[in-house]
Amino acid sequence: MASRILYRGIFAVVAVVSLAAVAVGVGGLYTVLTGGTDTADDPSILGAFDCEEFEGDPEMPHESEIGEPLTVRGDSQLESFNTTAVDGGVAIEIETVGPLINASASQPDGTVLAVDRVPEENRLVVTAPDRRPFRLFIDSLNDEGTAVRTALDICPPGTRERHT
Repeated sequence: MASRILYRGIFAVVAVVSLAAVAVGVGGLYTVLTGGTDTADDPSILGAFDCEEFEGDPEMPHESEIGEPLTVRGDSQLESFNTTAVDGGVAIEIETVGPLINASASQPDGTVLAVDRVPEENRLVVTAPDRRPFRLFIDSLNDEGTAVRTALDICPPGTRERHT
């Protein structure tokens, strides 16, 4: 009789552990297939300069030195983003995650903006003379050494394309 109770107890423990393992496995599979556990929208480091929409599709003004890189949208390859108001416009200083190769910016009508590059510091400064939106193209290397082109739509506060 005692061996039967012991057998049933061991069987119950094994059954509970097995069901728990199946539940954890199903949960892990769901997490992997849906892209992870991060369901919150991380705020962009662009803050108020992030565009909700961008009218136009300007061409990249600089010549590519890296062939056909991986193109990304958003700030995933940016380390920092700082702004300063200058004479009705704005100066934006950006530091990239990896080595900076090249950068350029243009407004929707094709007007090219001044971009000062400091490759040894992985930093660039874009000077926009007014508060019109513009697209910034940044060629850099990511953490794995892969060439990446970041395309950022920047809408200084006060523009009608401003992110709300």
